[in-house]
Amino acid sequence: MLDGDSLVYIANSQLRSFEGGQVFPPERLFPVQVLRLSLR
Repeated sequence: MLDGDSLVYIANSQLRSFEGGQVFPPERLFPVQVLRLSLR
């Protein structure tokens, strides 16, 4: 997502955090990290 002169993005979307059609239990997941990258 663009926010002014920055790109804001989810650094660890955990898109592969599932098996057998089920999401991993919470203890196997990591806190979500949202980062900002200056585009200047």
